[in-house]
Amino acid sequence: HCRSLGGALTVDTQSAAMYRDSGEVAYAVRPAGGRAAVELRIQQQMDAEDLCAIFDDAWLGSRVWEATTTFCDRLCGDQPLVPALAGSAVLELGAGTGIGGLVAAALGAADVVTTDMESPQGTLNLIRHNIELNSEAIAAAQPAAAAPPRLRAAALDWTAAPSAAWRAEFEPAAGFDTILAA
Repeated sequence: HCRSLGGALTVDTQSAAMYRDSGEVAYAVRPAGGRAAVELRIQQQMDAEDLCAIFDDAWLGSRVWEATTTFCDRLCGDQPLVPALAGSAVLELGAGTGIGGLVAAALGAADVVTTDMESPQGTLNLIRHNIELNSEAIAAAQPAAAAPPRLRAAALDWTAAPSAAWRAEFEPAAGFDTILAA
C-alpha cells in the first residue's frame, strides 16, 4: 500500500499479517524534502518454538504485529512529531523487533536507544540484528551534512527506574526528547 500523508512524506507498508510464513517484514519510509527512501528490513523469529504465546507471561517481541505497523504509520504521519525527530534523542520502550526506533532514525533522529526486557527468546539479540541489518540504509538516507544516527539496543525493565550505570551508558546528558511505546 502506498499513501501520502499530508504531502510531507509517503509511507509504503504491508501488513505484518501478510508475513506469517516469512521471517522478514519490509517497511519503506519516504521522508520529506527529497531525501532518499529507506527500505527497512525487519527480521522476525518465526519458528513455533521462538514465538511467545499470546497473553501468557512470555514476551511478545519476536515478531512485527499489525499494531506495530499501525504505530509506525502514525509515527510517520504525525506532522508535528516528524520535524521534531530531526537530530533528537529517542527512547523506545518495549521495542520487540526495534522497528519503531528504526523508523525514528529513518525520519532523522540522531540518537536512538531501543529497549526491551531480557528474554529467553533473545529479544535484544533480535533488536541488535535488526539495527545491524538497517544501519547502512538509514545512514545513507540522511542529509549530506548529518552524521549517521547512533542506534543502540539495551535491556530495560521499564517497571523500575534505570540504574545509574544504565543511565550513564545510554541516556543522553540532556535526556531523551521523545519516548516511543507501542
